[in-house]
Amino acid sequence: MKKIIVGLMIIISATAFSAAGNKSGKENLNKNIKISEKSGKNTETAQQAWNRIKSEIKTRMDKLSKATINGDYMANINELPEKYLSYMAKKASMTVPEFKSSAIKLLSGITKDVKFTKSTYDLENAKIGKTSRGRNYALIPTTVTMSVKGKSIESKGKILAFEDENRWYLVNFDKNYITSMKELYPDLMEIK
Repeated sequence: MKKIIVGLMIIISATAFSAAGNKSGKENLNKNIKISEKSGKNTETAQQAWNRIKSEIKTRMDKLSKATINGDYMANINELPEKYLSYMAKKASMTVPEFKSSAIKLLSGITKDVKFTKSTYDLENAKIGKTSRGRNYALIPTTVTMSVKGKSIESKGKILAFEDENRWYLVNFDKNYITSMKELYPDLMEIK
């Protein structure tokens, strides 16, 4: 039971500020960002990769902002890498749908007294880079304003946009969350 709660809490910390979007948005992004395997993936600089995907990331971040304000946690969870969801579900002895459902229930309960009022991001000040494995990434500054029992609270953070197998994911860049991904994406631990 403790493993399940810890796993769900990690998902919760990730989902409140992770990327929202629909499957067609993901498909469009994947079409736009595929790099020719023939020309060599590592020949593209991190800045070139960012320039190529920036407009699509903006679209997805806009959807993220709306989903956050509307309390659409499933949209956030559906943006997490399937590889990661499978890993966490297995650790919790659940199927992926069971894990997603449990995360939604727990997140809804924890945030019942919270109203997200504003969610913004700053693409112009994103930190662009490549990991030692050649994985492109961008750290995007974010600000979320929420009302808790009538009190306004502003929280600053970062979204990590990263590439994995010709797909881009947007996840909360939180120490606990990134640490939970280290077995699947050890190179993400290099990002500071």
